[in-house]
Amino acid sequence: MTDESVATSRTHSVLQMFQMQTSICIMLLLSSGAISAGLEKVLPLTELIADIYHQFERGCIFLMTSRVQQQGFEAKILMQKIRKHLLYEYIPIMDTVFRTGVSRRCSTQRSIYVVLKGDAETRNYIHQSFLKTHSSRAIWLLFLDKNSSLEEFFTDINIPFDCEFLVAQPEDDHAVGLTEVYRVSPTLPLQTYRFGNWTPARSPTWPSTNFLLRRSNLQGCVIRATYKHEYLVVNIVNNSDGSEVAEGYFGQMWTTMAEEINAITVYHETESYGSKSANGSWSGMIALVKNREADIGIGDFTATSERSNVVDFIDTVEFSSTRVFIRIPNSADMSWNLYLAPFSYGLWLAVAIACCALSVCLAVTNISYDGQKRNPTLSVVAIFFYILGCLCQQGQRDAVNNTAGRIVTLTSYVMSLVIFAGYSASLISSLAVQPRALPFRDLQGLLSDGSYRLGVQENSAVLNIFDGAVEGVENEVYKKLIAPFTNDIPRDDSEGFKKVCTLHKYAYAGSYFVSQQYKGATLCQMTTLPGTSYPEPLTYIISKKSPYKYLINWKLAQLREKGIQSRIRQHYITSKASYVNRSATTVNLAAVAPILVVFVAGNLIAIFLLVIERQIHGNLFKCWPVGNSRRPENNECRKRYSNRLLSLSHKNVYRPPLYRNIHRSIRKHKCK
Repeated sequence: MTDESVATSRTHSVLQMFQMQTSICIMLLLSSGAISAGLEKVLPLTELIADIYHQFERGCIFLMTSRVQQQGFEAKILMQKIRKHLLYEYIPIMDTVFRTGVSRRCSTQRSIYVVLKGDAETRNYIHQSFLKTHSSRAIWLLFLDKNSSLEEFFTDINIPFDCEFLVAQPEDDHAVGLTEVYRVSPTLPLQTYRFGNWTPARSPTWPSTNFLLRRSNLQGCVIRATYKHEYLVVNIVNNSDGSEVAEGYFGQMWTTMAEEINAITVYHETESYGSKSANGSWSGMIALVKNREADIGIGDFTATSERSNVVDFIDTVEFSSTRVFIRIPNSADMSWNLYLAPFSYGLWLAVAIACCALSVCLAVTNISYDGQKRNPTLSVVAIFFYILGCLCQQGQRDAVNNTAGRIVTLTSYVMSLVIFAGYSASLISSLAVQPRALPFRDLQGLLSDGSYRLGVQENSAVLNIFDGAVEGVENEVYKKLIAPFTNDIPRDDSEGFKKVCTLHKYAYAGSYFVSQQYKGATLCQMTTLPGTSYPEPLTYIISKKSPYKYLINWKLAQLREKGIQSRIRQHYITSKASYVNRSATTVNLAAVAPILVVFVAGNLIAIFLLVIERQIHGNLFKCWPVGNSRRPENNECRKRYSNRLLSLSHKNVYRPPLYRNIHRSIRKHKCK
């Protein structure tokens, strides 16, 4: 290549570079007006967005625009300036285009959606967003022109009741008015509320009331409620004007809240609360709320994880537990060792050894120095019964006439005083309290017993505890004690408790809270198995993502704080649940059956031994049999018995009237 061609190429490259620099300068000159105009909008705009961010203290901002709005050099510079100023204040911000059906959320807190222009494309996007996705969790900030009408812009757009949607419109003196818009229901008119004013020179003004207080009035919105008739839980009555009012504990709570929020309730009765079947479908009130045929279910629903997948729960109204109820066993079934239970086996053995030892000591002290008995009437058997009488706090006929014997007797009485007092106190308390001997204490014991049936309410959460169990004792209980009797399953708790009292060996798994309502009204006394308790938070159900959930929770908390819930609970439950049987405890015949059995058995044994003795010693008052060659004469026989009675009469021994009668009968006895 020649030098001339090299010089030509260098000249051409220099010309191209000069043309490029010239073009850049021209573009900068042309855009300087747009940039300066954009800067006038950026600073107030970013300050307003920053104030909104600090007011709600939320996590991040999404700057949302359409693809058409992002076109153009001025729009791009404006977006970059907004991001730059917000990031400079450590406010996280992301810009995105309109895309319906896409959920944009911060990781921990609610997002703030900022829409800079309210044109037709923006209106269509907002309309589609609230139709297809749940956007109520986000806070919306829409910038509209000064002359734009809110009613016209939001025509046919349903801003949910629980959505914080702010509209910013410029006003005079460089001020910006912030208006809160929402609808109580899709069919009711648009509601507006002056949220505040913002000016660049002064601090913004914000509302003095909180979000729920600003929206505490539903303005006569109709709420469809479903319920199951239970007198003390939910009971619908008609007023004189034909309107329906819910009574009962949960019904009265809902009636009070509906009056507070100015809502009209339309009631629909169903047969069951609802449970999940084997094919995955739901029944009862849960099915109606799940399919949005009803807005809320009024009743003592048990909050479970399975139910939370299809419906939402209001905050807990009442804390309870699911337990297994059985009838209190009859006192006739009590253990016969009740009269031995006050002392342990070791203590009973010690008492027996002490009784024998005291008998030996008394027998030793009864022998004099010459080997004769001090008291001839105290034989070995008599001494044993002497000590036994002392231990039973009984007086003795034959007195001990020596010092050593008296010490043994005193020791017996002192020891018996302590033992008798302790035994009597324990036995009397046992008879008065009448302890309940449960046949079993948990589900495993119920299953092992095998003689009881277990009932649960049909289509209830309690039934799902057993039929939803894949393994474990609950699964075995369902297969053996519940599934074979599904045709006779109770329809409600009152029927279940009635079966516990009327059927033999029938157990019922139900709510302890509900049992308190029927306490004192059942046909028998029931008790719960200690090892069968499942936590049971009771509350209402509401349709998924209902806009009224937070308002109802807030009103429920207010009723609890003001004491209204406690008053309603006392009216429907406490007066009935506080039933206490304060009558004196009556000891029935079955409680003392062991004593009666011992009494009868002792008398029968005594009569039997008496008959045996008379058979063996039947010749005590007879002479030799007739025909015996050795039989003495009648006068000799009479003389011999007279001498015997005479010798007995000389002894210094007290003789009761029975002996005197025998004496007279022997004197008149004639030998044959």
